[in-house]
Amino acid sequence: PPPMTVSSSAGELRLERLATLEFPWGLALLPDGRVLITEKPGRLRIWANGKLSEPLQGVPRVVHRSQRDQGGLLDVEADPDFARNGIVYLSYVEAAEQQSPDIVETGEARFGSLDLTDNIVRGGAVARARLDGNQLRDVEVIWRQGGLKGDRPDQSFYVKCDETNNPTAIVDAGQVVCEVG
Repeated sequence: PPPMTVSSSAGELRLERLATLEFPWGLALLPDGRVLITEKPGRLRIWANGKLSEPLQGVPRVVHRSQRDQGGLLDVEADPDFARNGIVYLSYVEAAEQQSPDIVETGEARFGSLDLTDNIVRGGAVARARLDGNQLRDVEVIWRQGGLKGDRPDQSFYVKCDETNNPTAIVDAGQVVCEVG
């Protein structure tokens, strides 16, 4: 479509469609001017030189069912030392490793209208990976919702967060720190 103009308090703005994305969610500006863009269905793309890349390979598998779903690939952030290490962080919703065969909807009224066909147990996760061209390498989950677990060989741990995200998990120099709010 041709560009369109809209009025704003700052004056006329020219809008031009540059690409079509499916439920874009997060952006990360890279030091070289490229932009990482997440799409909730699980795609990570790069915007560079006026063009949108094909989806990158190596992105963690996400759970996303529809536009109204809270799941999917969410935020992306470049490491403060990205120019040297190429590290990016992704937050997303994943299926639990073990799914209950007899899961049933509880009818919890706080959630409004319920999708009774959704029987996937899921939780939030944060992964760290190295961007190498159009691929993520060395993908490692560094935080996973659902209980405290401190017996990993690398001394990292999982932090249990409740619905209000309190306590909050913070990534600091590749380590997960629990902050009680």
